[in-house]
Amino acid sequence: MGMAIAMYVQDYDRYPRGLDPSDKYAPEIWNSRPDVQAFLANTPLLQSDAVLGPYVKNAGVWKCPSDTGFDHPEKVPYELRNPITGVAEPTRPSCFEKYGTSYFYRTDLTWYNSAPADLDNPGAMNVMFDASGDWHGAGYLGWSQKRFNTLFGDYHVKNITLAQMDEAWSHSVQ
Repeated sequence: MGMAIAMYVQDYDRYPRGLDPSDKYAPEIWNSRPDVQAFLANTPLLQSDAVLGPYVKNAGVWKCPSDTGFDHPEKVPYELRNPITGVAEPTRPSCFEKYGTSYFYRTDLTWYNSAPADLDNPGAMNVMFDASGDWHGAGYLGWSQKRFNTLFGDYHVKNITLAQMDEAWSHSVQ
């Protein structure tokens, strides 16, 4: 996925103009921004043929082997800095089977039509991440135990804690 995003950026000089399921199917997370909600209504999913499909020929790439679904996805919005419900219904048996991806995308990259040069610190800013921190940690024991496989703006991937995810979300598009 990181390679697909890098190829897209090379072709268009911008990050992909797509959404993840939480933004596409639960626009209420953008209630404070009606302008964003209107924009999102007509924006395709990141993994669709209209966005990264031409760069990813095997849809199985979008499935995390540990994806067991979730009742409520993790979403760490700037204002709240804690998880909120993003998708209206659970994703069972897996997020991939329900929405075609196990990963969420940083939608403000789409909204701001961002290029890598627009990021304040690409190596510290999340671009894509697991839809649930329970898949790679012991999240059922508490929020502090959650872990996320995360793709950063400089294309490196790292498994990070919820606190590190908060830090990644704190970096912005200029």
